[in-house]
Amino acid sequence: MPALRLPPAFSLVAALGRVPPARPLRTLLRATGRRFNPPRREILSSAPGPAARAALARGEGGPEALATVRREPGRGGIPTIVLGGFVPDAGEQVYLVRGLLASHGAVYYVDYPQRDFSPGVFAAQLDDLVAEATTREGAPPVIFAVSFGAGLALDWMRRSRLEGRAAPTLGGLLLASPVCAISDLVAPGEGRPSTLLGRALRPLLDARDAETGPAVERARNLFFRMFESGAQ
Repeated sequence: MPALRLPPAFSLVAALGRVPPARPLRTLLRATGRRFNPPRREILSSAPGPAARAALARGEGGPEALATVRREPGRGGIPTIVLGGFVPDAGEQVYLVRGLLASHGAVYYVDYPQRDFSPGVFAAQLDDLVAEATTREGAPPVIFAVSFGAGLALDWMRRSRLEGRAAPTLGGLLLASPVCAISDLVAPGEGRPSTLLGRALRPLLDARDAETGPAVERARNLFFRMFESGAQ
């Protein structure tokens, strides 16, 4: 039986879609999906809500620590809040299930700030977003969190408990590959990381008391390359 050869197939796809053969098939599928069913995401007001304003007033972070929230209209009555991983942004991360989420209701995509991050400010923003989505859509939202976002969701709920507040009212909580502690990613006591993931995180762990911006950027770029390789 002759070996399966993919280049002719990719050449045909490229000819039909006018896409260079080297471009991944994933890119072609996503580009086609956007062409016929483009996302209609509106950025919610950039002004922080009451909980976020209180967190900023307490000095837990500055305006640069605020996340960007985008809303895509849906066809049902159950809204979803998407908290993505370290990379890519929330909309790109759940692109393949975007239609499923929108079929149940509006989808709120939370994109993390690029240069600064404050867990306290983020938790406050999530308080405001859950309240706003519940009021606007008429039902409590489901939180769909991936990897790093799952850890943020659990930290948000932990903060509510420690502050003596009632647990947030949600329609559901879905955690995909949750990362809740350093030990979920790097083996405890490991001197020199033996995995690509460990090497990506080591600059962040070593930069706790130093300037974290460059380390975050390097780690983000490495995570992005890992995500792209897996997707292709």
